Amino acid sequence: MSGVVRILVADDHPLTRDGIRAALSLDTGLEVIAEAGDGQEAVELVKSLHPDVVIMDVRMPRLGGILATKEITSAAPDTRVIILTVEETQARVGEAIQAGAAGYLLKDVDARELSRAVHLAAAGSAVIHPSLTRQFLDEIRQLTRGEQNVASLSAREIEVLQMIAYGSTNREVAHALRISPQTVKTYLERIFTKLGVSDRTRAVAVALKHGIVE
Repeated sequence: MSGVVRILVADDHPLTRDGIRAALSLDTGLEVIAEAGDGQEAVELVKSLHPDVVIMDVRMPRLGGILATKEITSAAPDTRVIILTVEETQARVGEAIQAGAAGYLLKDVDARELSRAVHLAAAGSAVIHPSLTRQFLDEIRQLTRGEQNVASLSAREIEVLQMIAYGSTNREVAHALRISPQTVKTYLERIFTKLGVSDRTRAVAVALKHGIVE
């Protein structure tokens, strides 16, 4: 991509918008052409101004950043959206990516990192904050280790895992299998250890991938 990258900054805090504008002004290849104080305004400005990149906060009035991103990527496919927020949960990152975001950054990035992310997004690349990338890699490693031990699950452990996947509580599993809740807890601890995971959600993810749970 050649020329100056045209940017829309969407955040409900004026001071934050001022800070982003100031940070981006240090790069002569970037130009902030407009600002929006809520998600709905951001969508409307994108439709009229067609910026190259939108820097979008998650929590905003009228229309949240994730929904606004979805509308923007649908109405203006050539406009790239970078989520810039304090929220670092993987669930939120997943929602942003599903909505079509080209990047997900945390607000602890410095001016140079933000500018680089904007250039990369404008050029068609995806940008994820380094700490979040590490989290994803750790998650993948955990699942990979777990996959190697799926075959070691006993028939009763698989039975417990299946019931947990379908939403049963420890007490409900205990009642159905005619064992004590403490025994169910012991089975779960063994399952977690064998699969290399730390909670039910990750254990179920491995089970789903390998067809143990439909």
